[in-house]
Parts: sequence; structure tokens; C-alpha cells
Amino acid sequence: MSAEFLVLCSRLNRTERERALLRGLLDDGPDWPRIMRRGAEDGVIALVYRALKEFGDIIPREVLDELRSYYYRCTGRYLRLRNSLGAVVRELSDRCFRCAFTKGIRLAESVYGDFGLRPFADVDLLVHPLDGAGIEAALGELGFKLEAAGEGGLAAKEKQLVLRTYSPYYRKDDLLLEIHYDALGLQIPLASGKDLWAGVRDIEIGGSRIPVLASEHELCHLCLHVMQHSYCRLIWLTDIAEFVSRPGLDWDKVHAVCRREGIRTPVYYGLFLADRLWPGAVAPDALSGLKPGFLQRMLLKLFWPEDKVRSRRLPLFFPFFMPTFFALIGRKDAGLFIRTILRILFPPRAWVAHYYAIKPSSLKIVGHYIWRIQRPFVLVARRLLRLG
Repeated sequence: MSAEFLVLCSRLNRTERERALLRGLLDDGPDWPRIMRRGAEDGVIALVYRALKEFGDIIPREVLDELRSYYYRCTGRYLRLRNSLGAVVRELSDRCFRCAFTKGIRLAESVYGDFGLRPFADVDLLVHPLDGAGIEAALGELGFKLEAAGEGGLAAKEKQLVLRTYSPYYRKDDLLLEIHYDALGLQIPLASGKDLWAGVRDIEIGGSRIPVLASEHELCHLCLHVMQHSYCRLIWLTDIAEFVSRPGLDWDKVHAVCRREGIRTPVYYGLFLADRLWPGAVAPDALSGLKPGFLQRMLLKLFWPEDKVRSRRLPLFFPFFMPTFFALIGRKDAGLFIRTILRILFPPRAWVAHYYAIKPSSLKIVGHYIWRIQRPFVLVARRLLRLG
């Protein structure tokens, strides 16, 4: 029951039928400790509070007080982060760096309209690779520190290799910035990166103008991101449903980006799951124009069965590079496929040592590579055994 309850609460607006269903679940007496725990895991507790305020007459006072307290904490934290971010935005803008804020910080005000409803742990910043060194230096001048395991002892060349391999974190007080060098979360170059950066525009957040991706690229990024995390949090699917409900989205451009970048499969499945959770959330034409081939659809069902995602009983979490895997299939470039898979399975030794805080000469490095090679096969085997 908790999954259905949370799904009903996890949109900004509900139909009369959905309100009636929610009222019926409340009359049956929810397992409040379980609701609170699962809601926190799924990142939707603040949305639960918003949905349940109108049912205050049948909800225990202590439950409503706890929900309200969580919402206020989210609001306070967001305001602190937003204020701290102002100096960063001004510095990057003054230096004309190419970058774009994405996901939580981009959605909280512009999509949810209430920054207490969309919690997030860090601020995601997509950076143009050619501006990365300058942005890192600027953050250092502003007092940010690189936050990662095993930072000490790296030569300058190795440090740059580490930073470019995966997303580094920079922290100053409560503000944690995650720097992304892979556009759309892919570990392959975009077929048309110029189009992505040409579409960056400014929106207003708390009195500051911050750069963000064009809506069509942001939607693709949200769909790829939730696949990276195996659809494990409801809030990321809510992001998609709420984002597509806003006017101004150019579906022809979304389809063009998906075809060009080979990302039809992850974008389709993110939209498909959002529409299955909240029927009518996505226009039918949008889905039909993105429907992938038979093989891709079978793989989606194998990795992330629809019924398991909807019931929040996900069987396994697959590696972060799954959107890249589907993009490689879509791009149909054998050389790119082989080079990328080898880079994923065998990341630079300096990065492995840095990320896992082990010595570069340690045999644990070899063990890590063996783990990376066998992990996808083990996960698929476990999934197939569960089907048997």
C-alpha cells in the first residue's frame, strides 16, 4: 500500500479520482512509520505533506507535524544553498565560462514553484570540458575544496586525469557542487555538442540569473539520470512528469536530439514509466515517436520490469553506464562502442587509486578491474535466475 500511497502524493496536482483513492487509503489507516521511511528514501516527503494538508481532519497530528517539520527544513536548506550560490554564479558569469545548472537546483523553483518541495543533496553543474580547468581554479579562489577520497599525493597531470574521469565534488560550508563533464550524463562525446551549448539560457532563481540547458536537453538529461540510478527514487520520475506538464516543450526537438545522440531508449523509458505511474502525464504522440526497437524493449523489461518500478520493489541496481550502453547501440558505431566499453571497464589507474583511496601499486587495483568486468554479467545472471 505504501507504494500506491506515495505515487498518489508525488505530483503537484491530483484528479478528483486520485483524491478519492487517496482518501480511501487514509480511511484504511496507513502504516505511517513505513510511509515516512519510504517517502524519505524516495525523496517525496515534502510532496506528501503538500498532498495531505487538505486531509488534516483524519491525519494524526504528530504525523502532520513531522511532515511539516521536514518541509520547513527543506525550505530552509534550499534558501541557504541558493544564497551561497549567488557568488558562484556571478563569478562564472563574469568570466564567461560555459556551464549550466541542472536537476534539483534547476527544477525546485522553475518547475515545482515551491523550493521546499524538491529536496536535493548537491548542486549539479554541467561544465564545458574546455572551461573545466578555469572553473576549478575559480572555485578554489572562492574557497571551495575538492572533496574526494585519496586526493593527496597525485601529480598535477594525474589530478587532471582524475577530475576528468568522473564527476568531482567541491564543497564550501553547506554548499556541495558536483561538476559534470559528460553532457547528458553520457560517457561518450555528443554527436552535436554545439547544439547543446548553443541552447543554454538564463532563468531567474531567487533574484539571480543562472544558466540552464534548453528544456529539451534538460528533459533528456532527467531521463538518462533516472536510468543511471535504476529508477530507484520516485522523485526523479516525478521530475519527468512535472517537467513535461509545463508548456513550451518542443517535442520535435526532443525527438531530433534522441535520434542524433542515440538516446531514444532511455528517454522513452523514463517518459513511459512516468506515464504509467501517472496516466496521461505524457502525450501519446511523444511516446510513440520515441519507441525503441524490439531488442531494446526486451532489455528494458529484463533490467527494470515495469511492475517492479511501479510497486517500488526493484530487484537489482545496474551500473551507472547503462544509458551510455543504450546510446552506443543507438549510435551504431562499432569503434566507438569498443573504445567506450574498454574505458568503462578499465578506468585510469590514477582514478581507481584516487576514488577508492588505495595505493596505485596495490593488488587491489587488479581486483577492482576484475570486479568491473564481471559485475554486469553477474547482475544479468541474477536477474535471469529470478525470472526462472
